[in-house]
Amino acid sequence: MEEKKAFKIVITITPNSNFDEIQNVVKGKVGEFRYFFRVNGSHSQLKWLSNLPDFLLENLIFDFPYRKLRIGTFEGKRVKCGEVFYFSEKKKEGSVPVAGLSLLCKDVLRGSILVVDDGYLEFIIRDVFEDKLLVESLSEGFLEKGMGVWVKSIKVYGDIFDHELFQNVRKLGISRFMISYVDSSSFLDKIFNRKELFLIAKIEDTLGYENLNEIMENFDAICVARGDLGANMEFPDWIEASFDVVKRSKLAGKSVFLAGETFVSSIYRDGKISRSEISDFYNFLNSGIDGVILSDETVFGKNIDGLLNSIKKLVTLWKAKR
Repeated sequence: MEEKKAFKIVITITPNSNFDEIQNVVKGKVGEFRYFFRVNGSHSQLKWLSNLPDFLLENLIFDFPYRKLRIGTFEGKRVKCGEVFYFSEKKKEGSVPVAGLSLLCKDVLRGSILVVDDGYLEFIIRDVFEDKLLVESLSEGFLEKGMGVWVKSIKVYGDIFDHELFQNVRKLGISRFMISYVDSSSFLDKIFNRKELFLIAKIEDTLGYENLNEIMENFDAICVARGDLGANMEFPDWIEASFDVVKRSKLAGKSVFLAGETFVSSIYRDGKISRSEISDFYNFLNSGIDGVILSDETVFGKNIDGLLNSIKKLVTLWKAKR
């Protein structure tokens, strides 16, 4: 009988991660680590990556910033509904910096909806300039560094693939890359010697879902990124699409990972998982996922060990019932 592949739990690490603690916690539980690269501060991030312990660097999945803009470094901002301010290319007093925003300004129109952090906050664009957008908030919340920024009416941003960054990361020996907002495989000729790489496509919008067959032909694995997928598609379409991506990926012989705040309540419950999250996870285990990618759960969570133990227990119990 063919041996089944071990279920993979991927945790996200940051420069604030305690690597001694992680090494003790993840032993025998986690095989891979994800690092989400911020568009801004590339030099300091590369220096940090080069100093990672070998056990992390050898098992790192580099989440490459492609076609998804991020809020840059600033002190944070609480936003009220109806508040008017600027998103700008560079850090300016009274504005929120977004690295690469000028690429978006080329195509965006007044009246478009700008979305932050998987739909956590929405803004209507009141005016467009060469390197900044005047927006009015449609909701209340907190803006902070690293949150994703995109516009609903624009499916494809300008090309922000950074060749120099890619080559510098390759020099560190990293060969596994997760690519954001993949909507086709046409850009892959820009990645040199890609036969040496393991590429994971994140399906995060309608176009990526519509082009899934082509994407699967050219990528090694698929990630169902439900946060952005849910913000880009209507309910319940994004839920049905999530399961469909898993089904079709398995039929194509591709490994498929689940992502998108799967166990987010564990951050506030000392690593414990809610019953609704267990139910959700169970349904995806039945659909055939090969692994789960943890993000905020391991970036902000205080009991990573407890969370990992709970996930492994759930997977073990699920396998015993098969």
